[in-house]
Amino acid sequence: IVDRLFLGLRAAAADHKLLQEAAIKLILSIGSSGDPVGPSSNTTISTRYIRVGDFDRGLLLDQLPGAFSFVDEALTEGSVLVLSEESDTEAAAAAVVIGWLMAR
Repeated sequence: IVDRLFLGLRAAAADHKLLQEAAIKLILSIGSSGDPVGPSSNTTISTRYIRVGDFDRGLLLDQLPGAFSFVDEALTEGSVLVLSEESDTEAAAAAVVIGWLMAR
């Protein structure tokens, strides 16, 4: 999307080669299940989770400032992957990235 900022799906978090090649240091996981997505425990990649439930816009809007700060901090250390956990949260993950681009 921009240098070192990536948008992806759940499978991307399990692809260790992809994560390493892209120098991913942080995964911002957005979903409704309550279970954050991330690589195996043998990694230095940090994760953060935003639960959006049934895509309640109020809940997502409340999370955006923290998500933006998290992306900003992570970009100082390496690359960031913002991902959707399930197909019903793809729009929320994209909204976070679009919102971050507009705010910056």
